[in-house]
Amino acid sequence: ALIPPSGALIVFGIIAEQSIGKLFVAAIIPGFTQALFYMAAIVILCHLRPALGPRSVRVDWADRLRSLGKIADVAVLIVFVIGGLMIGWFTPTEAASVGVVAAFGLCALRGAFNRRLIGDAVGNTLRTTGMIYIIIIGAILFATFVSVTGIADLMSSTVRTMHASPVISIAVMALLLLALGSFLDGLALMLLTTPIFLPIALELGYSPVWFGIFLVRTMEIGFVHPPLGLNVYVIQGIGKDIPLGAIFRGIVPFLIADFIHLALLIAIPALTLWLPSVAGV
Repeated sequence: ALIPPSGALIVFGIIAEQSIGKLFVAAIIPGFTQALFYMAAIVILCHLRPALGPRSVRVDWADRLRSLGKIADVAVLIVFVIGGLMIGWFTPTEAASVGVVAAFGLCALRGAFNRRLIGDAVGNTLRTTGMIYIIIIGAILFATFVSVTGIADLMSSTVRTMHASPVISIAVMALLLLALGSFLDGLALMLLTTPIFLPIALELGYSPVWFGIFLVRTMEIGFVHPPLGLNVYVIQGIGKDIPLGAIFRGIVPFLIADFIHLALLIAIPALTLWLPSVAGV
């Protein structure tokens, strides 16, 4: 949900009226470091319990490079579209159009172009577009409600009267988001919390772009956080022969990595904001 092209960041950008390209650039370092933390967790697990990562036949670099050739055209398409969006060549709408035309061209070159493919693509696009418009309508209505009732101002003034440090206030916010993320869908969570929590973050001196990365990252953890983590139940529904308790135990090392990573993002906002400032987006 964090690494571009991230649907969650697109939705946040729509709700919070932020540049989607800037959000994508800001997500690169947090997404990369998140992957590094997961790699470290896997290495430590395999070192402590070698049975989890048994030795296998090693593949030489020549074979690896040959296998990459099979997806080279797709990789070029992704880099071109996302890169063009990040550096300002395209607006999000134009980037989507370029991506669609290029994807159809790749399908034609690969001989995979057929009516069923077009029908499925159009159907999925219509469903996604309808969902996004419903989200926008709901976000506008809820933001208007929050503004008219003064909830955001009340919450901001409450934070000011607490005299807590910004880091402590954000940590409390993270705990609330983790609790809500355990049983709420990601889009619903964004819709409910962004109009309330974003003004508080701005009051504390944080960037709206940083808050978007923080929100998505915290939301991801809530999806797998015991005891309710909805995604864990989805996984258990797919692998019905795996006990739910075993899945929860299996994610503990990765949850530890997640919490350390989230703490770093809160303590060092530059991890999120440095690249957009350098890229000039």
